[in-house]
Amino acid sequence: MPVRFYNTITVDGTDICQALNCTIEGGSFEMEPPEPVQTWIDVPGRIDGPIDASEALTGYPCYGNREMKCNFLARKGSREDGEKLLSSAMSMLHHKHASLTLGWDPGYTYKGRVSVSALRREHGVAGFTLSAKLEPYKHKQHVTVQENCAGGRTLTLPCGDAPTVPYWTISSLTSLNFGGHAFELGPGNYQLPDILLRKGNNYVYAYTNGNGDGELRYGTECASDTLDSWKNRTIADWIWKTKPTGGPVRADYEWKDL
Repeated sequence: MPVRFYNTITVDGTDICQALNCTIEGGSFEMEPPEPVQTWIDVPGRIDGPIDASEALTGYPCYGNREMKCNFLARKGSREDGEKLLSSAMSMLHHKHASLTLGWDPGYTYKGRVSVSALRREHGVAGFTLSAKLEPYKHKQHVTVQENCAGGRTLTLPCGDAPTVPYWTISSLTSLNFGGHAFELGPGNYQLPDILLRKGNNYVYAYTNGNGDGELRYGTECASDTLDSWKNRTIADWIWKTKPTGGPVRADYEWKDL
């Protein structure tokens, strides 16, 4: 089955080919992978060679920007028409910070600075090269995870290739626990550097005190329940007879991939 190739690039939601009545020159698209950021340091007494300080400090690989180039061409009947195309391209694209989407890479947005270079005027054809310095990671989606954590809940926070620190919105007294770190938080908005999400599923235990109206269950009360009645419940359900009503805990962050 042949591969379908969608030759279009949009900048801030505007399709370049449609807006400028041009096409992408076949085979002209180039995008380099992001260069790893490496800072090698010789450590006296170390026998295994130098260490990469960039990864030693962060705990994960670091990357620089990625480079992109693509040629656009249009047939123009006169020199004046060609100049109008090039002028429009400059006005629309040159030295702009923008979000790009590629027709052949659906679901992702690239962010960075674009510019126009290598203007062409020859044989009834006008064209230009779109260059871009883009962030190393491409954006997939904004992720929001929200639950009422009265009595305690484990939040599952999936993450892409890029490590990220989520923003937290807390509505009532809440304890967050992650990787051995505990945070006691009142109502408000927070970004906690120690809660760093890595690729895959990350688990944060959140306990909301609520309004304190919950009633505890003890011993024989729990034992008298049938096993089937406790399927798909959490440990907190075994403890509380009527759990506190506390407010929601919300985490917001960006999913990015290489």
